[in-house]
Amino acid sequence: VWHYEHHFNIDEHYPYPINYKHPYCETKALSEKLLIEQINQGEISGGILRPCWVWGPGDNVVLPKLLELVLDNKLFLIGKGDNNISICYVENLTETMVKMGEIGELKSVIYFIHAGHKITLYEFLNRMFNEQNIKWEPKTISYSLAYGIAYICELYSRVNQYRSQPLITRYVVSVLNRNLEYSIYKACNELGYMPIKSFKEGLRELKLWVDSTGGVSELVRCSNIQ
Repeated sequence: VWHYEHHFNIDEHYPYPINYKHPYCETKALSEKLLIEQINQGEISGGILRPCWVWGPGDNVVLPKLLELVLDNKLFLIGKGDNNISICYVENLTETMVKMGEIGELKSVIYFIHAGHKITLYEFLNRMFNEQNIKWEPKTISYSLAYGIAYICELYSRVNQYRSQPLITRYVVSVLNRNLEYSIYKACNELGYMPIKSFKEGLRELKLWVDSTGGVSELVRCSNIQ
């Protein structure tokens, strides 16, 4: 349901956008609509979880890229980094999926889930980097400038028939700048949702996993090979 705008305590009744600016958001919405139709027609049973910013051990995509950028001193804050975001530790997500299966027939179809507390983008990233013993002194760039640069990067990639990925996209710029706050009242009330792992516990487990891969540098190196 996100369309690059700020979201403040959005719940499951928030409407889908009429048009989408990014295929990732659009294809997710199309998938949801298809599942909703099949569930309502009795063709399948189940529900849809909308976890917010999933993070934790096993992340071989987003985390290595963030680590690479911060090690190269290229990770910018879009604005001040004081935008509130909703995050979901991966184990809290998987536990909820199991619980949904145990419940069987659900009262609703769609549920937002996250950690249940507010945290700014800067605090989230900074504490994660600190846990990995990385000192981060972020540079900042305005949203309008970053958005314009991203547009040019996307245009260049499109003109070159996508032979290379854009250095940055407007989707990423907006994710890093917008308030993304969602209500988990329905999940708590109907699923009995309660995060089983705290933010602090998640950070500790993430550190152990990164160490098990050979450390930060090795994780970044292996992700680039893939």
